[in-house]
Amino acid sequence: MSAELRRRIVTLKQRVVTQVNRIKALQSSIQDQVVEMKRLEVDIDIKIRACKGSCARSFDYQVDKESYDNIQKQLTQANSIDLHPELQTTTLSTLKMRPLKDSNVPDHFKHKPMPEMQALNVINNIKQMQAVLERPETNPNPNPPRGDSMYHT
Repeated sequence: MSAELRRRIVTLKQRVVTQVNRIKALQSSIQDQVVEMKRLEVDIDIKIRACKGSCARSFDYQVDKESYDNIQKQLTQANSIDLHPELQTTTLSTLKMRPLKDSNVPDHFKHKPMPEMQALNVINNIKQMQAVLERPETNPNPNPPRGDSMYHT
């Protein structure tokens, strides 16, 4: 079960990295398109101004520099967003299941009279396991962070 969860988490991380790379490529493409639009608009403005003296009719046109500045600010702001680079560097913890050693339950709780014991036979046959979340670190932390504590089932 833990291997399946681990595989699914790795798959999701790969999808996230793929989507982050796609977002970055789209941001770059948008940036290039805005630069090209501004260049074309300036070229059009130059041609219109050159035509004013020799054309029968002229058209009054001005490049809207303010809108390009606003677009540039928005693109800079979008590019500055951190798209979770820690996903690429973190390693997954491993969930280990071990049989639970003899518990600290007093003996008088372990033994029941016969009629009650027959009803609890199903519960007594359940194997108790201890789940431990192990991090692949060289220096194990004696105080694990939240979510890495042991629990019994």
